[in-house]
Parts: sequence; structure tokens; C-alpha cells
Amino acid sequence: MTLFDHLPLDFHKLPEETILHIVSELQLLNLAEEKARKTECAAASYARDLTRPRANAKYKDLLTFCQLSKKCRRIGQEVLVRHPDLTEGGKAATQVLRLLRLLLFDNQGLATKVRELKLDLTVDWRDKETVASMLEQNPTLWGEIVKRAALVHPALVDLWEAEWDEAAREEIPEPRGHEAVDEEIPEPGDEEPRMGRFEGTKAVQALILHTTNLEKLDIADSQFQSKSLRDDVSLVLFVAWELKALKTLVLRSRLGSSDLISAFLEHPEVILLPRLKTLDLRIQEWVGHSSLVPLLVQNAGAEPWKVESLILRGWVGPEALALLLRRFEALKSLKIVVDVHERFVPMEMDEGEFALQFDMLWEAMLAVEHTLESFEFVVKRRRTKYPILFPPVLNRMEKLKVFKISGAVLFRRPFNPVSGLVEEGVVAVDSFLPPNLEHFEYAPDPISLGQIVDLCWVTAIIPRPAAGAMREITACFKQLLQILHQARPSIQSIVIPWSWYSPTDFVEIEAQLRQHGVKLLRKSKKEEMEQIRKAYEDKYLAWRPDLMEQLALYGGVEDNYHLSGELQKRDRNRDAEWEERESRVDAQGLGAELVKLRLEERDKGTQ
Repeated sequence: MTLFDHLPLDFHKLPEETILHIVSELQLLNLAEEKARKTECAAASYARDLTRPRANAKYKDLLTFCQLSKKCRRIGQEVLVRHPDLTEGGKAATQVLRLLRLLLFDNQGLATKVRELKLDLTVDWRDKETVASMLEQNPTLWGEIVKRAALVHPALVDLWEAEWDEAAREEIPEPRGHEAVDEEIPEPGDEEPRMGRFEGTKAVQALILHTTNLEKLDIADSQFQSKSLRDDVSLVLFVAWELKALKTLVLRSRLGSSDLISAFLEHPEVILLPRLKTLDLRIQEWVGHSSLVPLLVQNAGAEPWKVESLILRGWVGPEALALLLRRFEALKSLKIVVDVHERFVPMEMDEGEFALQFDMLWEAMLAVEHTLESFEFVVKRRRTKYPILFPPVLNRMEKLKVFKISGAVLFRRPFNPVSGLVEEGVVAVDSFLPPNLEHFEYAPDPISLGQIVDLCWVTAIIPRPAAGAMREITACFKQLLQILHQARPSIQSIVIPWSWYSPTDFVEIEAQLRQHGVKLLRKSKKEEMEQIRKAYEDKYLAWRPDLMEQLALYGGVEDNYHLSGELQKRDRNRDAEWEERESRVDAQGLGAELVKLRLEERDKGTQ
């Protein structure tokens, strides 16, 4: 049964606006379900037993719905183009051109319906032939693209014509990891130019120019090195200035944090768009952040940015971060997600220096202390032995109302007067929590809290002094939990780890806090299991049965469903091994009996 089977039987009699709303909501549920299944299949160690979802699985039900009638086709097409993901299947440029063809020739009215675009600037080496054949079959497509682009952004056409000749002469190297393809390299004078990054980027630019009602733009460059990344992002941001309705900008890359930030520093018009509220930078490995400092200093006098929400997924360094935050004059929400993993530590510093960088990070946040209302700090992985300092500057942020800490975070005792966090109990609240706090989440994963112990890595992950400090800090929070409403009358909700209290104690404390208008919540075991899997990585869990069994004992079968199959298989293997062992014992016993009988028969024969 699909999600669209929940439609009423006579739904076709409803007004189109009502059907459009229903189908849109069902498709959003379908996308969320497919994303969860894809994440589960990609991340879990048990994924070898699962069938990976197809690239177009998220649109399967919607495509079926479009075949019911002409009315459903019109509605389905509009829903389809609202949130298109053009990064699936490894053919990003092909999908961009197909969507352009739909918007230019098949149904021009759909261009204003596009609300979100997820694009990949990488042109796969297998994708260029498909793009070339599409342009051969429809030779007017590119001409129409250039014609429409000239009406919106005239300067872009001259730029394209200048770069087209240059791109036609460039040789595109074969990608790493694939065998070289034997093909004739055309000479510069050949009529047919080689398809590559140039065509992919220009197609993306054209698509952006044709979807001026975009509210969210998500750009990824997953394979190119930093130089290409900077060029590609700069070219895309050059035309993104036309998106007057843009509210969210997401930039993704595996490498080149400095080039990514430099790209939009060179085109600050995008950050100054009137409706832009959220900037999300997602970089897997942050390198070269020191080169950002002179660039940020050089642009310090530029017009301030009005973005209200900033998400940094990676590490940019405290000095560069402080300069970056000073560019925001109205930043209300800051979320920092980092990988504290030994392979993510910059090569120029050891782990101790990297840990001290976090101490400086909190000082960098003072650049937005007068505007910040929400701060979330998430540690995705921890495989280094150096803990970090609990943020000591939050008590200076009077507007900060939401404070969240989660993941594989590991704190150490502060070295300043904030040491009262452990010794002074209630008095310490004024030292480390914002004065007007309303929502507080303190939810380290069970590894940091010591609920799950890896005997092979215990000294590398959580050394004994750090583990003791973490236990003391956690115990302090548990003591402050019941009287936090007195120290912070503004508090409205608190989120804690699952393992803090038994069900009976939790119900009792939750009732006490509810009398004071405070809602007490705790994270589910399923969420904590996901955090553990990210912290340890599933490939590591696959060959550690002791950890698997600890997780099962902690989470239970229902909440730990993704590990129950693996554990059941191990139980079956144990049963099979035990049966084999018993059969060997029985065989040995039976063999002894047969030998005894033969000896007795021989003795009788000799007599």
C-alpha cells in the first residue's frame, strides 16, 4: 500500500486546490519516509541485508498518481516540480536539462511553481554523453535557454559566449577510480564541443533564472577540488541575485571551506537578498580556514548581512568564525555541528591544540551576544581523547532563550571560576546558563555518559579524568534539574537523556516540574541508538559483539530494532555451534561405546 492509497475514493470530485493540498502533504510524508529508509540503508552495518531504494523511489507514488487522469496529471506535475531533487542517480546535468525542457516547452506555467531546488554542480563522466545526445535531439533547446536568459540577465550571455570557446578547447581528464575510456579527443577546431563542467554549470544558471519564485536553493559540489568549487559556486551565486523570494541557501562540499566562504564573499549580493533568512554551510572536512582571516578583514567594512539563522557543519576555526559572525547584524540562531574525530583534526595541530580551539570558539560567539536567541552545539563523532571546555560565556547572552547540547560531546572541568559548576550547586547556575533561558536540552549520548563502554577504546575515547569530570557535570545538572525553575523563572522545557531516571522516577519528577509550569522531556532510545552508531561508525560495530550486546541490553529489542536482527543471527549461530558441539560429544561417546563393544566381542572370541 502506498501513501496515495489513503486518498478517498471520490477524491476526483473535490476542487483542484483541495486535491493539490492533500497530494502535497502526502508527497512530503513520502519524501520523509524515503529519506529515513535511505539513511538507514546507507549508514547501518546491517545494510548488506537490505535492498537499497532506487533513485526515483521518492517519486514513484506521485508518478503513478499522474497516470490516473488528466486532472491528476496537472496536479501531479505541479507537486513534482515544487521540491525537485536533481542530485539522484548520478546524472545531475541530464536532470537539469530535462526540467528545463519541461519548463520551456512542455508547460511554461510550472516555472513559477518551483519552490525548492536541490542541485549538484558535478557533471558525472557518464553523464556528458547523455547531455550531448539531448542537445542533438533538440538543437533549439540551448538556443531557447540563451534567449530566455538574455531577457533576465543580459550580461550572462556575453559571459557564456566568452567561456564557451574556452571550454570547447579544454580537455576534461578522466575521473579517479574509473578506467580510462578510449575515445578520440577532438581538436580545438572540431564542430562539437566536449561536454563537461561548463555545460553543467550553465544549465544550472539557466534553471535558476527560470525559477524566480524559489524559496530554497540547495547547491552541492561533491567531487571537484576546491578551485573548481570556488568557480562553480561563484557562477551560480552570480545569477542567484535574481531570486528575490529566496529564504534559505544551502551550500555543500567535501573539501575547501575557505573557497566556499570566499565564493559568497565575492558575491555578497546573495546574502543581502531581502527575504534570505537561513544560510547553511555543509562541509565534510574544513581545511585552510587561516586563509579566510585576511579576506574577512578586507571585507570587514562591507554592508552587514541580515541573515537570521546560520548553520555551520564543519570546523572553521575561532578567529575566522569571530570575523564571520561580525558580518551578521541580526543573527538570531546559530547551530554548529562538528566531527571531533582524529581524522578530522587539521594536520598542522595535534589533538590537544584542536581541543583548545573549542575553548576559543566560545569567545568567538561573543560577536553575536546581543542578538543571538538560539544556540545548538552537536558533536557527531568522538574518537579523540581530549575533552572540551563547557561554554563559559552563555551567562552574558541576555537574549539567548534556547540552548541545546547533544551528541558525542565530552566536557572537562573548567579552569576558571566556573568551577562552581561542580562544587557550588545552585549558585553555579548564574555562571554557566543564560539569564533568560526558556528551553534547555542537555542530551549527550550514552557513550559520553558512560552507559556504553568499549573496553578496547576506553582510554582513547574517554580517559578516566575526563569521564570523572563528565559524571560530576552530569550529576550537577541532575541536582539542578528540580530547582532550575527557581534560578531561571523563564524556563519552560527541559530535555534530558533517557538513562537519567527510571520510568517511575521520571514520572514523579515530571509531575513535580509540571506544577511549576516546566515541561520535562527525554530523548527516545531510538535517537540515542542513532547517536551511538554515528559516534562509533557501523563498520566498527559489525565486528564488536560485546558492543552490540550492550546496545541491545540498553535499548531493548523494540527500540533497538536495527540491531535485533544482527543479535538474533548471532544467537542462531551460538545455538548451531552448541548443537554441533553436543553432536561431537555424542559422537565421541558413541564411538567409545562402539570401541568397548568391539573389545568385548574380541575378548569373547579369544575365549
